Amino acid sequence: MRNFVIGIALIAMLVVPALADDTGYHEVYEFEAGVGWVINPEQHAELYGTESEHNQYRWESNPAAMICQPPYYAPEPEPPHTKIIYDEAVLFPWIDFNVYERDLHWDIFKPGCFMGKAFQVFMRANTPIQILFGCGYMYFPVGFDPVENEIIWEEDFFGQCLTDKIRIKSILGKVDNPGTPPDEIAECLWWYPATSRPDPHVISADELAMIPPCGDDGWWCVDELNGMTWTYADSEELHAGWWVQFFEELLVEHCDSEGKYYKEIHMTICPDP
Repeated sequence: MRNFVIGIALIAMLVVPALADDTGYHEVYEFEAGVGWVINPEQHAELYGTESEHNQYRWESNPAAMICQPPYYAPEPEPPHTKIIYDEAVLFPWIDFNVYERDLHWDIFKPGCFMGKAFQVFMRANTPIQILFGCGYMYFPVGFDPVENEIIWEEDFFGQCLTDKIRIKSILGKVDNPGTPPDEIAECLWWYPATSRPDPHVISADELAMIPPCGDDGWWCVDELNGMTWTYADSEELHAGWWVQFFEELLVEHCDSEGKYYKEIHMTICPDP
C-alpha cells in the first residue's frame, strides 16, 4: 500500500504544467471572396488572450487509506471540473467616408450665376456619426476604457473656416494690380441625399426640378455652413451606405477681377457621442 500511495503522488507532480505566461496576440485570418481565408493583411481585426488558468482533472488517493495498514482502499476520482471561459467581443466604431471629385476647377469666361454638380460624399458606418462643416467644436473619441468597455470623449476645435473664393493671383501676371476689392466670388452649396449613387456629372430632370433658383434661400452660402453639424443615427440605411450629392453655385459680378480664385471646404467626421 505504501508504494501505491507514493506512486500516485509522483505522477501528480510530473504532469502538473508550468504556470507560464500565456498572454499574447493570436493569428487572425480574414475571408476574401473568391480566395478564402487569408492571414489578416490589413489588420482589420486583432485577437488578444490573457489570464490563463491551469488545473487538471485527476485521481487522488483514498483519504481512508493508511500507510502500511490493510485493507487496501482503491483511489477515488474527483468530481468533474467545470471551467468558465469568458469570451466577449467589443466591436469598435468604423466609418467609411469617401469624397468623390474633391479637386474642383472652374473656368469662367464672363460674369453670371453659375451652377453645377460638385463633389459627392459616400458614408457608411456601424455607429451614429457626426459631420462638422468648416470650423467649429465637436466631441470626438480619444481613448477606450477597457474596464467599462466605453469610449472616452473630449471636445476640441477642428477644421478651417469656410469663406467665399478669394483671388490669389492674376492670370495675366498683373502682380502690381490687386484688382477691385474685395476680390471674392460668392459661393453657395445645395445638396440632397440618396440611397444609390447619382450620376456625378449629368443633372437629371428630377434633380433640376429640385435645385433652388440662383440666390434663393435654399442655397447655403459657405460662411453660413461654419459650425453646422450633421448627425446620422445608427440605421440600416447607414449600414448599407448613404450618398450626398452637392451642387455649387457661383455668383460672378461684373466688377470681379480676372485671376485665380481659391478656397477649401473642410468636412470633419467621427462617431456621434
